[in-house]
Amino acid sequence: MSDTDVAEGPLPADIATSTGPVALVGQARILPGKEAEFEGLIRSILPKIRQEDGNVHYTVNRSHEDASTYLIYEEWENGASIVKHVQQPFMAEYFGQVPGLMAPGADAPGWSSPL
Repeated sequence: MSDTDVAEGPLPADIATSTGPVALVGQARILPGKEAEFEGLIRSILPKIRQEDGNVHYTVNRSHEDASTYLIYEEWENGASIVKHVQQPFMAEYFGQVPGLMAPGADAPGWSSPL
């Protein structure tokens, strides 16, 4: 894996090389009945993520209107912080488990570009 590859694909260069703050937003739709499993997985890694160097903010919210939809919002000091984050062993485990919990046709959490 290169410095900008992650389990679900390459990290866009403009994010990986950003020297300024970067915010990422992802949405995940989870298979009905798998919400508790997804939440358990997320809760198990949140403390680790929030303690990482370069992490400014990381939150996961569940929709009131659709209990299987989650919004993930994260802020990082720079692209290097994100590259290091996605290469953590606990993130590799997360990336390996999440696809099996996602609803068919659901968009995986994705990357956004810094402005």
